[in-house]
Amino acid sequence: MHKHIAWWVALSLLAAAAILWSRLDHTAPASRELARASTVPASTPEGLAAAPGGAAPAATATPAVARQRSADAAAPLFIEGLEATLRADEAGSLIIDDQTRSALETLIGMSAAEREQRKQRLVRELPAVAASEALDLLQRMTDYRTAATQMFPIEAAPNSVADAGAMLETVHQLRVDYLGEQIARKFFGREEKLGRILIESADKPAEDTARTATNLRAAFGMFIMPRPPSRAIGQRDP
Repeated sequence: MHKHIAWWVALSLLAAAAILWSRLDHTAPASRELARASTVPASTPEGLAAAPGGAAPAATATPAVARQRSADAAAPLFIEGLEATLRADEAGSLIIDDQTRSALETLIGMSAAEREQRKQRLVRELPAVAASEALDLLQRMTDYRTAATQMFPIEAAPNSVADAGAMLETVHQLRVDYLGEQIARKFFGREEKLGRILIESADKPAEDTARTATNLRAAFGMFIMPRPPSRAIGQRDP
């Protein structure tokens, strides 16, 4: 009697296992095929065969390339301690502000090879109009800085308040000539105002000669001659 009970129990367990196996085996091929399709490159014959309806799927990047592209897209184009990037507005035009100037000056300070790589990247990532405006403005900024450096070398610091004032007005006009009045005002308007205040403060009768000379040198170095180009984090020396 006990043998018959044990036999029926064994048969029941085998039957249940068979039913479970049949259900799993019926759904497993689809799961395995889905997992397989997700790991086979779409450009291979097997990847093409796995496409639904026989249609060839678009080629996908390898995981390493995808990760690199994702990292490139997440990083700002140019960095100066904090983020400084070239950006476009909703109409696709280049945004002109302090970040724009900082990014362009960072570009100017790079080696030729690094600058070319960044230029190619901004062409890829910015709208066409903004990219064209950025490249044009980069060239004009470069030309302005070259002209200003030649006109105001570091040893040409002013000896008098009148000289400093004349230099500041000359460099203002130089900026307008190369960049246009609107961009020159957005890029340099605030510091030109501060430069005028500093120069005017040096013209007070109460100022001693040493303090006047210090203020004039400060006005020259900060607001007249081009400041050293910004550096990007990780930037290699030219």
